[in-house]
Amino acid sequence: MSDREDTAAVAALRKILAAYEDPDMSHLAFRVHAAQIADEALGGAYKAATTDFLASLTGAALAARRCRVCGCTQNNACMTDEGPCYWIEKDLCSGCLDREDVQ
Repeated sequence: MSDREDTAAVAALRKILAAYEDPDMSHLAFRVHAAQIADEALGGAYKAATTDFLASLTGAALAARRCRVCGCTQNNACMTDEGPCYWIEKDLCSGCLDREDVQ
């Protein structure tokens, strides 16, 4: 790593640490912000690697996920009073959590 790259990496880490210490930033907002900083520091390489990694995960793991009660999937969520359902367990969505027929 050259001195210039080393300096850029240290600057990026300082920005990430400053964001981590911000009490008004949510966990998700911090993760997004840290990813943006890393991507800027690496000239787009972080985003490309992350996109490839997420594509490999979502292709099989999330597509195969199905609620054992109602049959909804990651790509076809059921609607609840609060909006689209989310996963409570590997095979149980939030819309079915309180149903009596949950096994």
